[in-house]
Amino acid sequence: VKDPLMLEAFRKGKDMHRYTASVVLGKKEEEVTKEERQLAKAINFGLIYGISAKGLAEYAKVGYGVDIPPDEAQVLRERFFKNFKAFKEWHERVKRELKEKKEVRGKTLLGRRFSASTFNDAVNYPIQGTGADLLKLAVLLFDANLQKRKIEAKLVNLVHDEIVVECEKEKALEVKEILEKSMKTAGKIVLKEVPVEVESVINERWTKD
Repeated sequence: VKDPLMLEAFRKGKDMHRYTASVVLGKKEEEVTKEERQLAKAINFGLIYGISAKGLAEYAKVGYGVDIPPDEAQVLRERFFKNFKAFKEWHERVKRELKEKKEVRGKTLLGRRFSASTFNDAVNYPIQGTGADLLKLAVLLFDANLQKRKIEAKLVNLVHDEIVVECEKEKALEVKEILEKSMKTAGKIVLKEVPVEVESVINERWTKD
């Protein structure tokens, strides 16, 4: 989905959750509160998958600790799709195709094919599938770069969009730099138009904020 408003925000390096909050709440980005930014997380991560107003209210409370009544969630939902029109058009296109053909066929951005017979699967596969493609490509590039530099490091785990790596303490900074470069390169290959920001930390144990 190439939504022009969202793409422009990414290109300008905006905080996407703060930006969405400003759009749907009708206020300046610098005036957005911490709670409103949390609400925008629920809006961004929920509405791209087409959840209902009731679902948004529940998701905001359970996932982000923000209480909003269903009628307010409905207003925010309408404002989101009014501004980020490409998502509404995509959802409507998926529903039409399911009604006419009983299934939706497509590809991730790296060309992996999928077939879906429900709306939830049809909007979930291309997003989650492309994310998985990007992460796997980053791991391949990371391994290749390690071998090229003759550095030993061990892949411990993949958690959503996170790569957990172990290495000798004296090699930590170098491995960190290689991992960041690999993830950014993978992002550029897969997403092209959307700049990818990468954050990494060095620690003696895996931590989850």
